[in-house]
Amino acid sequence: MDYKRILVAALFVMFISLIIHTAGSFLDMDYYTNSENFSLWSNIMMPDIGPPGIEFYGLSLVFGLITGLIFTIFYILIAKTIRQKTVLKTGLFYGILLFILTQIPMIFSMFLLFAIPIGLLLSWVLQSLIIAMISGVGIVYIVRYTCKFNDVGSLG
Repeated sequence: MDYKRILVAALFVMFISLIIHTAGSFLDMDYYTNSENFSLWSNIMMPDIGPPGIEFYGLSLVFGLITGLIFTIFYILIAKTIRQKTVLKTGLFYGILLFILTQIPMIFSMFLLFAIPIGLLLSWVLQSLIIAMISGVGIVYIVRYTCKFNDVGSLG
C-alpha cells in the first residue's frame, strides 16, 4: 500500500477542516462570545473567557488527521462501487455520502442532547457539508491518481 499518499489525503482533509472551521468560527463569533452559551463549551475549547488555548488547536489537528485517515481508508475500501465519470463527480458523490453517513446522525444527536442555538447548529451543518464535499474530491483525486492500489477507483 502507498501509505504516504494515504497520509497526504488525510492531511488534506485535516487542513480543509481547519480552514473551513476557522472561517466559520469568525462568522459565528457572536455565538461563541455570548455569555449565555458559555456553559455549552468544554474546558478544552474555552478554559477561560477568550480564544481557545493551544490544546484545543492541537487536538483539533489530531482529530482532523484521524478523521482524514478514516475517510481515506473508507474510500479505498468502497472505491470500486462508486462509478462516476469524473474525479469531480466521484469526489462530490463520496463527499455527500460521507456527510449523510457521518454528519446527519451527529447533528440529530446534538439537537436532541445539547442546547446549541439553532443558527449555530445550521452553520455547523453547512460547514460540515462543505468540508465533506471538498474532502471527497481531494481524497478521490489523491487516491485515484497518485496511489498504487491495484486499480482502486478505476473508471473502467
